[in-house]
Amino acid sequence: MKKLFLHIGLNKTGTSSIQHFLASNRSILKSNGVSYPSAWTSYNAHHGVARLEKIARTFGTSRVHDAPEFSAFLDEVEDSEKVILSSETLFQSERPETFKEIFENFDVTIVLYLRHKIPHILSWYQQDVQQGTCTADPIDYIFYQNISYADLVDRWVNAFGKSNVFVRVYDREKMVNGNSIDDFLETVNIAHVEGFVPPEREFNPSITGNLLHFKRVHNLFSDREMTKDNSTTALLTSLCRKESAFAGGLAIPTKYVEYWNGEFQADLDKLAANQSIYLGEPPSQQDGAASPNWATWDDDLELILQFLSESGGVSTDYVEQVVRLLPKSVRKRL
Repeated sequence: MKKLFLHIGLNKTGTSSIQHFLASNRSILKSNGVSYPSAWTSYNAHHGVARLEKIARTFGTSRVHDAPEFSAFLDEVEDSEKVILSSETLFQSERPETFKEIFENFDVTIVLYLRHKIPHILSWYQQDVQQGTCTADPIDYIFYQNISYADLVDRWVNAFGKSNVFVRVYDREKMVNGNSIDDFLETVNIAHVEGFVPPEREFNPSITGNLLHFKRVHNLFSDREMTKDNSTTALLTSLCRKESAFAGGLAIPTKYVEYWNGEFQADLDKLAANQSIYLGEPPSQQDGAASPNWATWDDDLELILQFLSESGGVSTDYVEQVVRLLPKSVRKRL
């Protein structure tokens, strides 16, 4: 029976970097008996696999198996000993046993990365602001994006069995060589493959500081289509690569870290009791940049607007529209 590794997330645990790496090395993997198929892919990930659950639950598993895309998938992986499918959307499945039924002719192993909750949720928040329409306060975001790790792991273990669910901790001190790519390769037992093309840079950097606050304001005052415009997101991402102060983690006051660590402890205790999984002591403080940082706001805002204007990626009307929302002291300098 062919081996299938189903990498289900979490999001913000190096998934984009892993997927980009695997997609970039697809031919090398194939020559070593490992398939990272092109079926169901979007942005290097197999996000289309998540749709199969709804189809199977609505019309039955046979509808999935009879679909042309499933036949194309089987043809693509026919000559491979191992198959890897990766999508961080899969962790949200409420009925993982559906995937057991869909891939009934494969020997399936689930790969799941867990991360300390506060860094995970804040990184998720940064992405939602950066790439989406989020305008929420980060402290409020922690409240409504909290998920139960214990219940999540229980669902997948109940469906596939404990021995078939590999849970890794996303922590540089615990991962192989301190990075998610090497850790994943070791987990799926392909670290020995030679000839991999290494990643050129961090694939999905997070914006922070006043650049993050600028995007949050942009989300608040722009129409939905402009807010989700990929060109603006790409420009802000390129600026964070250029200016190190705009890249990295997001700081929050220690009092909130202490409060939320206390709130999360019951779930982590349940995870340890049910599955013997321990994340270790959570960070006692959340390092990173303040957002906003009013001490540097005026200078940073001038830099951001100048970069957007000179890039030609946004219109002069857009820059003028944003400037009208600013304090008079800043307008005079632009």
